[in-house]
Amino acid sequence: MKKIDSRLLSNTFRALGFLLPFLTIYTIFIIWPITQGVYVSLHRWGLMGRIRFVGLANYVNFLSDRHFWEALLNTTWFVLFAVPSVIIAALVLALLANRTSGCKKLFRVCFYVPAVLSVSVISFMAIFLYSPHTGFVNSLFQSLRITSPGVHIMFLIRIPWIWAVVVLTTVWWTTGFSMMLYISAMQDIPETVYEAAEIDGAKYLTIFTRIMIPLSKTVLVTVSIFAFMGSWNNYLWPLLCAMGRNMFTLPVGIPTLINTYSLDYVIPCTANMVASIPAIIMFLIFERHITRGIALSGIKG
Repeated sequence: MKKIDSRLLSNTFRALGFLLPFLTIYTIFIIWPITQGVYVSLHRWGLMGRIRFVGLANYVNFLSDRHFWEALLNTTWFVLFAVPSVIIAALVLALLANRTSGCKKLFRVCFYVPAVLSVSVISFMAIFLYSPHTGFVNSLFQSLRITSPGVHIMFLIRIPWIWAVVVLTTVWWTTGFSMMLYISAMQDIPETVYEAAEIDGAKYLTIFTRIMIPLSKTVLVTVSIFAFMGSWNNYLWPLLCAMGRNMFTLPVGIPTLINTYSLDYVIPCTANMVASIPAIIMFLIFERHITRGIALSGIKG
């Protein structure tokens, strides 16, 4: 019994030794900032360092600002359109890139290349494609006589065209990573399963709905969470596309609250805490699926 206890104790300390570096970094850069953010949001800070507990008064102040609700609505619409599009597009590309073909590797490279481009390159390409007078899309519409001569669609200025550009570009840009997760999950399914289904007379659609999707469910959840967090917290791309304050998303709009409330940084900090709640809730609910999905996809840290 003593030998078992000593071995268990030794294994526990050894495991803690491996976990300590991660826990230290995680506490410093994640747990501590969140704790401080909650503390700051519940107090009023003076210029001379005076601190006064005000409870939920800071939350009431910024929740009464219409610009916050505009940014929240814009973010919600962006997530509702971008996340399902990324999930479906990544799955379709994974099916195409995973088929037995001599061009399989070429397809994977072509589909993944946009994911390695920087946001500045993506912005330049979007301007080149959707510019009102010299853009490729407007020129194509003029050539095909889809639009009248001299009439140009303001893709980068007017709503809802600007949101269509943002969503389409986001899908094209971020689908590659999710596609690789799907491909890794599909390759983990034994070939014998597919062969048995084909022998039983199952068509491709049946194999897809009855075998691929159920066995890839965990990776599907992982891709959904990654797409949600990426869209909800996306800052640079909406910042470059937004032509006015009424088009700001939460990451872009929250810093502007400083101008509304002078130099009071407590209000943006409080708004950040509220904006972080959906992402934190999603992570806590699906944390097991995320961990298992990353393990099944073959991605190692």
